[in-house]
Amino acid sequence: MEKFLESFAKVPLQQKLGGVALAVILIGVGTYTLSLADSLTSIESLDAQIAQQETQRVELEQKAQHRTQFLREVERLKQRLREAEEQLPKQQEIPKVLRDIDYEAKQAGLRVDRFQPEAEAQQGDFAAVPLKMTVRGNFHEIAVFLDRLSKMPRIVNVTDLNMTAPTIENKKIVIASSYTATTYRFLEREEAASADAAVKVK
Repeated sequence: MEKFLESFAKVPLQQKLGGVALAVILIGVGTYTLSLADSLTSIESLDAQIAQQETQRVELEQKAQHRTQFLREVERLKQRLREAEEQLPKQQEIPKVLRDIDYEAKQAGLRVDRFQPEAEAQQGDFAAVPLKMTVRGNFHEIAVFLDRLSKMPRIVNVTDLNMTAPTIENKKIVIASSYTATTYRFLEREEAASADAAVKVK
């Protein structure tokens, strides 16, 4: 160590200053390199975080879009259910529907001779509610009545239509017409379950 110090003491001042300056530069370059490496590592880490967040953002946007589409589909199905419920009444609404059919017959100018509700027939999620009717009137009045039935908000099917030979009553050609007017209603959940159980037993 002493020899090194003696040798260093003999070195000219300018060389000493140059050596010190070189050492300072090397230390500075080393420090800068280490700092740059740390910065590059931080940048890479931030880039990875940004890429991850971008992926999450895209996924969230897709989920939001799917949710919007799902909500639209739910609303569309609710609207279809409301429309179906208008055409297929519930059990407590059936008496009103039958009164409406009787009303339409009288509004068409027909005389109602028979108005007899029959037993329901369960068919899956709904039940058919048949109504036997016999009316009297001219052909035009019967046609008007059938047209009015077709325009009712509830589903009403007319089957088994029979007409007698025309007769003259009070200077009017009259036809007696018998038929089955069938409307339908939604089954309550318990009723539908009972119907399914009965079918399985059979």
